[in-house]
Amino acid sequence: MSELNWEDLRDTDFCVMKTLAERMDTYIAGMVEQAEVLTEDVASKHLSTDHYEGDTADAVRDQVGYVADSFQDDLSIYVNVKIKATLEDAHKELAAAQQDLEELLGNIEAGKFAITGPADDHRVELSEDLLYDISELNPPSLLLSRTRFTEADLNADTGRHLVATELNHAAEDLADAFGQALTAIMTRAHEAESEAVSVLKSILDEPAAQPPPLGATYDDLIDDYQEAADDRNVDFLNELTSGDSEATPNGVNEWWNDLDQDERDALLEEYPGLLGPLDGLPAEVRNDANHVNLHNEIDSIEQQLAEMDATLDEYPYGGSFDEQEYLSLQNQLENLNSLQDRLETGEENGEDLYLLDFDSAVDGQAVVSVGNPDTADHTAVYVPGTTSDLEGIGGLVDDAAVIQGDDNDWGPAGEETAVVMWLGYDASDSAYPTHNDKINPEAWSASYAEDAREDLYNFVEGIDASHEGESHTTLMGHSCGSSVVGATARDYQVAADQIVDFGNPGLMVDTADSLSGGADSVWSTRADGDAITTAAGLSYPLGIDPVAPEFGGQTFDSEAIGDGGCSIHSGYLKDDKGADPNIAREHMVDIITGQKQ
Repeated sequence: MSELNWEDLRDTDFCVMKTLAERMDTYIAGMVEQAEVLTEDVASKHLSTDHYEGDTADAVRDQVGYVADSFQDDLSIYVNVKIKATLEDAHKELAAAQQDLEELLGNIEAGKFAITGPADDHRVELSEDLLYDISELNPPSLLLSRTRFTEADLNADTGRHLVATELNHAAEDLADAFGQALTAIMTRAHEAESEAVSVLKSILDEPAAQPPPLGATYDDLIDDYQEAADDRNVDFLNELTSGDSEATPNGVNEWWNDLDQDERDALLEEYPGLLGPLDGLPAEVRNDANHVNLHNEIDSIEQQLAEMDATLDEYPYGGSFDEQEYLSLQNQLENLNSLQDRLETGEENGEDLYLLDFDSAVDGQAVVSVGNPDTADHTAVYVPGTTSDLEGIGGLVDDAAVIQGDDNDWGPAGEETAVVMWLGYDASDSAYPTHNDKINPEAWSASYAEDAREDLYNFVEGIDASHEGESHTTLMGHSCGSSVVGATARDYQVAADQIVDFGNPGLMVDTADSLSGGADSVWSTRADGDAITTAAGLSYPLGIDPVAPEFGGQTFDSEAIGDGGCSIHSGYLKDDKGADPNIAREHMVDIITGQKQ
C-alpha cells in the first residue's frame, strides 16, 4: 500500500522521473546502434558467405541475428514499455496531482481553513482565525462567494446573527468539499505510484529469455527458441488483453510501434479479437480488427440460431433448448446488425468511420469515431447518457457526426476534428422512478459512472498515445453520460484539455476544481425547460448542479429546442426550427477546436 501523503506529494520533485524517462531514449538509441553493428557489420560483412561457408557458418550468422533481434525486442518490451512509458505515465499523473494539490492548498489557505491532523489525514477544518472572522462578519471572499450574501448584508445593522450562522454552515460545507478534493487527489497519486511500482517490480520477477548458446545441443534447441520467439508477441498480447500485464495504453502503443510490419500483419490476421479492444493501438488497426470481429460474431450467432431452429423443427413441442438463450441471441444479432447497418451506411455516404470497440452482451456497447482520432487536429470523446444502447447506435453515431460536421464547417480553416462516440459502458435504462419498480430513478445511481470511469480513462489515454503529434482533446457528456465523464476526471488525470457537459444532472463532484484540468477547463450548459433540471442538484450521488455559480465552472448558453422537457433534453444537437444556428452547437465548436479557453 502506498505510504505517500499529501506533504510528500507537495514537496517531491517529480521532474527526476521525467528526466530519467527522457534518458531512456538515449539509452535505447545507443543499444539499437550496437544491435545493428551485430547484424550489419558482424553478420552481413565480417561473417558473410564471402568469407565463411558451411552449416556452422550459417548457424553462427543465425545466432548473431537471434541475439540482436532478442536484444531489440527486450528494449521494446522492457525499456520502452515497462520502464520509459511507466516513468512517463507516473510523472504525468503525479505532477498533475501535485499541481492540483498546490491549487487546493492555496484555496485552503486563502479561505483561512486548516489541515490540523497528520499528513495522511485529509480532514479540512475551520481555523480559529476563520471562526473569528465569521463572528465579526468579515469572511474571506472565497467563503462569501458561496453564500447568498453581499458586502451590504455584512454591514447591515440587523440580521447579523442569521448571516453569521449561514456563513458558518457554508464554511463547514466548503471544508468538507476541500477534504473530498484532497482525498480525490491523493487517491490518484496513490494509484499512479502503486501502478509504477508494480510494473517496475515485474522486470525483476520476469527476466527476458535469451537464445541458446552455440554448442553440441544448439541444433536441438534452436527450433524451440525460434518458436518461442514467434510466440513472444502473442504472449505479451494475451497478457495485455487478460489484464495480467501492467502496461499502460502508452506502453501498448510503444510496443506496437516497435514491431515490424510483418509482425503486425501476422498478429492482425491471427488475433483480431485481441487487438480490436486494445487501448493504445492506432485507430486504423483497431478498425480493421473490429470489422473482422463484427463479421465473425454475426456469423457465429446466425449459426447458433440456425442450429436451434433446426432442433425446434425436430422437437416442435419444446424442451430442446433454452428459450431465454434463444431470445438473447436474437437480441444480440439485431443489435450487431444495427451496428453493421450504420457502418455500411457511413461507407456509402463517404463518412470516415472507425469501429474502435464493440460488445453485444446485454444492451450492447460500441465505440465509433467519425474521423480519424490519430490524425485529427482536434478530438472530442462524446459519452451519451440514459437509454443509450447498441439498438440505437444509428442515432448515437449521427449525433457524433453532427458534432464533427459542425467543427469542420465552423472551426478554423484547414483543421480537422474527429468525434468519438464512446458507448463503452452500460448506460442506465430509465430516468423515471417507476422503472423496474424502483423508487429512485436508475439514472440517479452513481454506480453506472463509477463502473465506467476506468474504461473511459484508459480509452482516452489510448487515443492520446496513438495520436500523431500534438493532440487537443475534449471530453464530452450528455445527460448521465456527463456523470461518467465527471467520475473519470475526478479520479484520474485525464488526457483531455476541456470537459463539456450538456443537459447534465451532476459531474460527481461538488466543485469544478475537483476535476482534472481545473475549474477553467469545465464547460456546462442546460437549456430552460430541460426535464433534467428537476434532478440537477437533487440527485446527491451525482454531485451538485454543474451550472450553479457555486460549482465554479464555466457555462455557455443553449436554447430550448423541442416541445417539452424530454424533447428539450434531447435537443442540444438538433437543428433550431428558426433560421439561426443552434447556439449550443456553436459554443461547442469553439470549445472543441480550442477557440474558447
